[in-house]
Amino acid sequence: MAKLISPDAIVGKKCVFEKPVRVFAYASIQSGAQIGRYTYINRYSFVHGSVRMGRYCSLARGVDLGAKAHRLDLISTHPFIYNKRHFEEVPEYGSFPRRVKDKSKKTYVGNDVWIGAKAVIATGVTIGTGAVIAANSFVREDVEPYAIVGGTPAKLIRYRFSPKIVERLLASEWWNLLPHEMKDIAFDDENIENILEQLEALRAEKQVSVAQKEAKDQSDSGLLEMLTSAMLEMDVPKDVAELVIKTSASAQLSFDPDEPLDQTIFRNKLVALSELLNTSPIIGAQENKKIKNLFSSKN
Repeated sequence: MAKLISPDAIVGKKCVFEKPVRVFAYASIQSGAQIGRYTYINRYSFVHGSVRMGRYCSLARGVDLGAKAHRLDLISTHPFIYNKRHFEEVPEYGSFPRRVKDKSKKTYVGNDVWIGAKAVIATGVTIGTGAVIAANSFVREDVEPYAIVGGTPAKLIRYRFSPKIVERLLASEWWNLLPHEMKDIAFDDENIENILEQLEALRAEKQVSVAQKEAKDQSDSGLLEMLTSAMLEMDVPKDVAELVIKTSASAQLSFDPDEPLDQTIFRNKLVALSELLNTSPIIGAQENKKIKNLFSSKN
């Protein structure tokens, strides 16, 4: 299997990759660039440090992304006026008074963007999700989501889909899914609405799952607070209380955080728990004996 980052690529030390990102041979990525997962950078492309790029993007060969402009209002357009790396062999060069170099504006690229071969994207431009940049284009203005632009300077050619489909695509946020989560999506279906329905159903399912987890976490938090308070009233040592809380869920003691805790019932359950802990890999024999004696004596 080919390496994700070619040994012939140049990648700055301070780049931020949301792995996996594929960088082909002879591509260059400056320090500071941030690139989302499953994006690939093809041969001879150059990504400047100002770039913030999303997921599932495709850069063809020879793309210049985030290209900086030379100053036109100074006596010279040559960068020696603000850059000390030129003419280092000249002893006096280092002492030249220089202008402070202008900080580059950030260049934002959304998700699922395709940039054609030898396209140049100026620094400070925002390219919307799903957009397509035609080969050999020069982009100096923002590009809307799912727009196709081309030319020098680039102009709108058309949109990939109807406004309604674009709205649904953006709402689906399918680029936040991992490949294995999309394994059952029928991407071979030529009707994009059918695919969108499957993606929307998957998104709804994930939202329900997240909501259920959040509800469980909230319930667990309430249960933890209730059990801790109850055991403090019983003078249970903190280390023992932590062991009980750690194992009570697996022992299925059926505490309801929304109901008042009856102390007698609680003690009886803890005695039962101490019996169950005999076979628990979490609690050692000495700790279990301590728990059993403590709870039995308070019953």
